[in-house]
Amino acid sequence: MTARVVIGLTGAAAAVAVVVLATLGYGGRDASSEAPLVQPPKTAPVTRATLVDAVHLSGTVGYGNSEPFPGRLAGTLTQIAEPGDALDRGDVAYRVDDRPVVVLIGELPAYRPLAVATTGADVAQFEQNLRALGYEGFTVDEEYSEATAAAVKRWQADLGLDETGIVDLGRVVYVPAPVRVAKREQRAGDQAAPGTPVLTVTGTTRTVAVRLDDKTAVPLKPGAKVQVRASGAKPVDGVVAGVRAAEEGEQPGKVAMVGIKDQRGFKAAEGSRSTSPWSGRPARTC
Repeated sequence: MTARVVIGLTGAAAAVAVVVLATLGYGGRDASSEAPLVQPPKTAPVTRATLVDAVHLSGTVGYGNSEPFPGRLAGTLTQIAEPGDALDRGDVAYRVDDRPVVVLIGELPAYRPLAVATTGADVAQFEQNLRALGYEGFTVDEEYSEATAAAVKRWQADLGLDETGIVDLGRVVYVPAPVRVAKREQRAGDQAAPGTPVLTVTGTTRTVAVRLDDKTAVPLKPGAKVQVRASGAKPVDGVVAGVRAAEEGEQPGKVAMVGIKDQRGFKAAEGSRSTSPWSGRPARTC
């Protein structure tokens, strides 16, 4: 779902002070000499104000770039998560031969089966996930022990899998953080194959993609604070996460990716279109 938004770029604040001083007379004549009465200097009040640089831009609401969701099992796809579904630790991404492929959280991809006597960082990562899912009775370390296998059997029973105590390669897929299904690359009934993505996924955080021209590419840099507003919604704070080159299918140029801090507040803005410009938000006063 997309929305048309207006982004105001926050500029630097500055104080403006206006002080007009009359010329003071200085001389060597004594007090008895006739001299015009010296008047106190004329002044004007100091004015405190905030200067805001506002830039009005249009952007598209989305979830960032999509990435393929890897698969390692061969067989018939019998069920696939729907676009828009969120996949977190323990969720089923799809089923092959009616057996689940489970999402776990971690940086290290699965690259071998795990069984008793297996040791390594991948064992520790799997055990951390198993413990986070509520299974106990084993020590979280780099050794796949008999106790780990017993906990795995309980996990397999809950999933409807054969209780072997062995984690087959391809049964779990690691992602660094929860993801959102962007698109199905295959359909139920298709043949799954190692290395062939079944899904594409994105992050779960809404972002705004803003196309930049030559005038806006300079001020809108990573770290710049902005506000985003759609018609009928309150402005929400954002920050430029990065600037990338336009991808295939986009207009040539650069695109700024804006992260939204208040995801709940921005949710109501999806699907709406901006109808009035925004004048900018003061960064501070001085």
